[in-house]
Amino acid sequence: QEAQKLAMRAVELDGGEDWDTLDTLAAACAENGNWPGAIRCQTDALKFAPPEVRQELQERMDLYKARKPYRLPIP
Repeated sequence: QEAQKLAMRAVELDGGEDWDTLDTLAAACAENGNWPGAIRCQTDALKFAPPEVRQELQERMDLYKARKPYRLPIP
């Protein structure tokens, strides 16, 4: 929950239009089981994202819709 709170604060500070910060908040929401919040933030991230990252963001959206969190692979 701390990550979600910090990510929410970052979104507030940057005006809510930075796709990368919104993507981070979506991941934090999903990690906490806040699926509606994750989907809402990821939708906004997709809206502001440059074309070259939209596919990756859409893949994360698909995870959230399936009620699965996004996690970086461990090397």
